[in-house]
Amino acid sequence: MYYLNNHVIIQILYEKNQAGRYNILGFEIYPDSIAEGGCTKKSIDYQHQRVLERRFTVFFTYSVKWKQANNIRNRWDTYLIPPNPERYKYASLNSIIVAILLSTIVVLILYKTSYHRTSPNQDDKDIKIYEDVEDYAGWRLIDRDVFRRPVYGGLLTPLMGTGIQLLVVAFGLLFALFKGWYHPAEPTSFTQWFTCLFFVGSIPAGYWSARIYKVFRGKSWILNSLLTSCIVPTIVLSIFFGTNVLTWSQQSSLAISFSGWISMISIFIFVLVPFTFLGAYLGEKHERLEYPSRTTQIPRIIPAKRWYQLNFIR
Repeated sequence: MYYLNNHVIIQILYEKNQAGRYNILGFEIYPDSIAEGGCTKKSIDYQHQRVLERRFTVFFTYSVKWKQANNIRNRWDTYLIPPNPERYKYASLNSIIVAILLSTIVVLILYKTSYHRTSPNQDDKDIKIYEDVEDYAGWRLIDRDVFRRPVYGGLLTPLMGTGIQLLVVAFGLLFALFKGWYHPAEPTSFTQWFTCLFFVGSIPAGYWSARIYKVFRGKSWILNSLLTSCIVPTIVLSIFFGTNVLTWSQQSSLAISFSGWISMISIFIFVLVPFTFLGAYLGEKHERLEYPSRTTQIPRIIPAKRWYQLNFIR
C-alpha cells in the first residue's frame, strides 16, 4: 500500500529582539500525508492519503506553525554545518610531525653545508687533498655569489614583504576555520577575516622587508616600507576598480558605491600604511643580518650555453 504526501507543514522560526520586535530567522518544511479534511482536525491520530488503483481526487493542503528559537544567533546558523576539529585531529597531528621531521633534516643539511664547508674563514688554499674534487668543480664554484645583492633588490624586498603578509593571511584563515570562528559559506565572514588578517600581516611584512632591505644596504627604508604597503594592493585595487566600472555601466547592484570606495581608500591610507611603517621601523632598529658565507666583490662570469645545452621545450 502506498501513500501520497499531499500536505506541507511550514514551521516559521522567529525571535524577539531587544526593541520588542520579532525577527524571522528561517523556516522548516515537513511533508505529510493526510486524507481529505484531515488537516483541519486537531487530533494527532488521522488517516493518510492512500494511492488507489482507480482515479481519485487529491486535495493538497498546508499548515503554518510559529516556533520561537532563542538559541540561534542568526539565520545562517540553520544552514551552516560547524566544523568538527576532533575528526581531523590525529590526521593534522600526523602531518605536523612529518613536516617537522623533514624540515629538521633539511635544516641540518643546510647548516652543515653553509657553516662547515663554506665558512667565511675558509679560503681556497685550505682545500685538503683527500676531499673530492667534484665538490670544488660544481656548486662550490658559485658559493661566493649566492648571497650577492640582486639587480632589482629594491623591488624584491617589497614583494617579499607582501608574500609574508599573504602567508600570515593564509595561516590565519586556516586557524580560524579550524577553530570554527567563521564559515566560508556565511556571507561577508571570509571578507572580514581576510581584511583583518591582511592589516595585521602588514606589521611582519614591513618588519622583514626592512631587514632584508638593510641586508641589501638600501638607503631609504621609508621608501621601501611605502612600496611594501602600496605595490600589490594598488594593483589589486586598480583591477577591482576596473571591474567595478563595468558593473556600474550595467547598473548592477553588486557595484561598490562611491562612499564605499572612499571608505576603502581611507582604511588603506590610515590603517595599512601606518602598520607597515611600524613593522619597518622595528626592523630598521635591528642589526643587519650577516651572510653565512663571504661574497666576492667581482661576480663570477657565467659562460653561455652551447646550442645542444639550450632548453628548446619550455
